[in-house]
Amino acid sequence: PPYVYMIKRSLPAVDLLIDVGNYHLADECGRRCYLERLDAARSALREEGCHEMHVIAHSLGTVLVYDWLRAGADCSIAVLYTLGSPLDKFWYVDHGVAQRRADRTGLAGRITQSWVNYWCWSDPVSGHLDHYDGPGTHVDNEYLRSLGRFITSHVNYWKDERVLERICRDLAGPPIGEPRQHVSTG
Repeated sequence: PPYVYMIKRSLPAVDLLIDVGNYHLADECGRRCYLERLDAARSALREEGCHEMHVIAHSLGTVLVYDWLRAGADCSIAVLYTLGSPLDKFWYVDHGVAQRRADRTGLAGRITQSWVNYWCWSDPVSGHLDHYDGPGTHVDNEYLRSLGRFITSHVNYWKDERVLERICRDLAGPPIGEPRQHVSTG
């Protein structure tokens, strides 16, 4: 029946709205459980000998990682890749006009190399992160001309050669014997 098809197609959107509601509309105590999970993952990486973290976050995950770092997580990360990030939209909803630029030094000292934000016009969730690029924290906003159809492009960052090539190149690091270059974030 046609209604089964409609239900199957709409469930991911409903799930997304529930996730946003569960995290973004939660109080500090409610958000804390999410941030504690990030702390646990970071601790596990340290125990395994990881000394340099690159974080790739998508959509609501970019908000989680940002809040985690802002909350004083006991670490810094080398590179933060945000894909399809709604951070600017959340900032607009959460803050009055007078406070909108108050976060200009948000992650100063938390990102040691670079913050790369990928966004596309056909992804209504993503955007240029204007409110996060300031003293102490530079955001390299990379505009992707096309990721496919409107709305569905939100899940296509993982298929884009430009995104994958940059992440792979950064993760591979310099050739053996050459020092890793640190890009200023401020």
